[in-house]
Amino acid sequence: MPFYEELYTRNYRDKNERFNTIGEGEEVQLVMRRTDGTYIISRNMQYVSRVATRELGFKKFDYHSLRHTHATILAEKGASPKYVQHRLGHKNVQVTMQIYQHLTDKMSEDGAALLDTF
Repeated sequence: MPFYEELYTRNYRDKNERFNTIGEGEEVQLVMRRTDGTYIISRNMQYVSRVATRELGFKKFDYHSLRHTHATILAEKGASPKYVQHRLGHKNVQVTMQIYQHLTDKMSEDGAALLDTF
C-alpha cells in the first residue's frame, strides 16, 4: 500500500455481499491479491494447483487447504474466533468454529502451559 499510494486498488464488500473497487461498503483485505491490491482470480490459482500437483509432485495439494492452514495458524497464534470469522468471510462464528478451529497439538500445549500458571 505505501508504495502504490493512491494507485493501490482497495476492495470493498457492499450490503449485498458483492465485491467492488469503487468504495461502496466495508473495505476488505483479500488474501489473494497482487502487490498493487488487485484481486487474483481463481483461474490463476487453478494453474498454481496444477503446477503443484503435476510439476512439483505434491499429489495431495489442494488450494483450499491453504485457507484451512491460514485459519489454524491464526487460532494457534491466539487470534479470536470472531477475527478469524471476519478474515474468512463467514456469516457467523459457529461456522468458523465447527470447520476450522479444531484443537491442534500446539493449542493443546499452550492450554496446558496456561493451566500450569495457576
